[in-house]
Amino acid sequence: MKKSYISRITVAVKEEQIMLAESKYSVIIMSSAPVLLFYPFIRKYFVKGVMIGSIKG
Repeated sequence: MKKSYISRITVAVKEEQIMLAESKYSVIIMSSAPVLLFYPFIRKYFVKGVMIGSIKG
């Protein structure tokens, strides 16, 4: 009886950890998606800023 109770708790904890990992990965994807989508359109401004900052004199 005690062993089955402990195994049910273990399964519940593992499922919760899997859900936490899935939510963490979804947040990573959702936060990096705008950067990946908009970077090709604003890349020329980044390059221009780097070139202006690298010129001495």
